[in-house]
Amino acid sequence: ETKVLKFQELTPEQKELIKGTVAKGATDLEVDLFFHVCNRTGLDPFARQIYAIKRRSQEKGQWVERIVFQIGIEGFRLAAQRSHAKGGPKYEGPTPIQWCDEKGDWTDIWLSEKPPYAARAGVYVEGFREPVYAIAEYKRLVQTVDGKPNIFWDKGHAFQLGKCAEGAAIRKAFPNELSGFYLKEELYDMPEEKDITPPMSIEEHKKALTPPTVEKPAAQPEEGQAAPSGDSGVEDARQPLAGAPTPKGEEIIPPEHRQKVIAHLQTIGLVEMPPPEMTEIESGLLLATKSKKVAGDLLDKMAMSRDTQGKMV
Repeated sequence: ETKVLKFQELTPEQKELIKGTVAKGATDLEVDLFFHVCNRTGLDPFARQIYAIKRRSQEKGQWVERIVFQIGIEGFRLAAQRSHAKGGPKYEGPTPIQWCDEKGDWTDIWLSEKPPYAARAGVYVEGFREPVYAIAEYKRLVQTVDGKPNIFWDKGHAFQLGKCAEGAAIRKAFPNELSGFYLKEELYDMPEEKDITPPMSIEEHKKALTPPTVEKPAAQPEEGQAAPSGDSGVEDARQPLAGAPTPKGEEIIPPEHRQKVIAHLQTIGLVEMPPPEMTEIESGLLLATKSKKVAGDLLDKMAMSRDTQGKMV
């Protein structure tokens, strides 16, 4: 029997990491529930496969806070692949995504600057005569800011809509695994519901993106040489940063630097646009990777510390 990891069993560092990143703003009980969901689905919150988002909705005239669990498209695919091992149907891969134009014609590639009217995706399941299809409509799912598509839907409309269609098809084919779970791209803005998850600070965002550093041991004095007094040089090196207006690496990059990032993302096949404001650390991470998946995960993490217009909060 799989042991359910309790929130109380986590170390203080793990608790703060969870409550500061993938379950920001959640209470201890809500994070405990989150771990029950993680164990049921087999998804790893530390790998950004599943999130817990606080939202506020109106019920019977009263505003009520509730927690919503969101899964990335990689998490949907992983849950489908694991279904057979848990006694469910066997996932046999997706169909190519298709997009629909204003005439109702479907195409395997979308080259127009205008958004498609819909996207269609299917998944093959052992024992089914035909693929399980789902259709995602642009007008129902596009996420807007002041009546206009946000930065992700403005340039990446076909990509975003394709993910929605694939996620809906997987959920339709594997209801026992994914019933009640949605992609963040599927949760379009509704007037009666508002995301109230507290934004990540720059320091929290930097900590989530940057791997922990390992400090080198202090150099040992040579024979006959007196050891330096006071703390190690590592601590001394930090002193000049005290009181600095903006720590190194957290400055917002200029527009021309952002264009270099966009060009690099396009060379690795990523159509998602980076946010208007990026730090030097974030742009460096994006420029350093040649993996489309890694770059996509980084953009998802960056979006968690932006407002609805893609600016730093």
